[in-house]
Amino acid sequence: MQPDELAARLRWMLDSPKVAGKAPASFVRTPISHEFYAPASFWSWRRGHFVTARDDDREPVRLVRWKSVADRDHDVYVVSSRGGEARFLSRQAAIAYAHVTRGAAMFSFEAGTLVRSANEGALPAPISSWLRYRNFANAGSSGKRHYAYPAAATDLPRLQSLLPNIIQADAPGSAHDAALAVRRSPDGARLLWINDSVKAARVLPPVG
Repeated sequence: MQPDELAARLRWMLDSPKVAGKAPASFVRTPISHEFYAPASFWSWRRGHFVTARDDDREPVRLVRWKSVADRDHDVYVVSSRGGEARFLSRQAAIAYAHVTRGAAMFSFEAGTLVRSANEGALPAPISSWLRYRNFANAGSSGKRHYAYPAAATDLPRLQSLLPNIIQADAPGSAHDAALAVRRSPDGARLLWINDSVKAARVLPPVG
């Protein structure tokens, strides 16, 4: 059942889902200093998760989890680069921001899902909430043992603007390009509607 049909039957008001922030990587930072904190774990770009023995000596972007010495406050996540440092209380926002700063892929768009390619991390809460309401579905484990978010191809431009350089996706061709591909195809290609866009694909004859 589609969301608009469900809303009509239950007499609910239907509104367009909104995502917090419009600027790229506009995650909520914290002014809390980590002066009286001690480093507890370090992001490993080689392994794609936090480790206790750091291996980021020559990395241009570093992510460190700082823990309160007195164990009385939240952990603080600090992303350091040539552009300075950014501090976060949200673990997920810090991981995503580090990937944006480094220009490292963290997600891939595959067959209607946004799949996490790193071994740890998730979308920041405002973005994941927006996707959940947009697609009327919750995130969960994928068949590849990675976390995945239901997402439509029409969500990609907004996601890529909010999370630049960290989402791998094939660039969709235009309907005009697909039509040209069909005209030039010698093997019976046809125009098909796939993932919210027109593509040229070969239609195989029925077997038997």
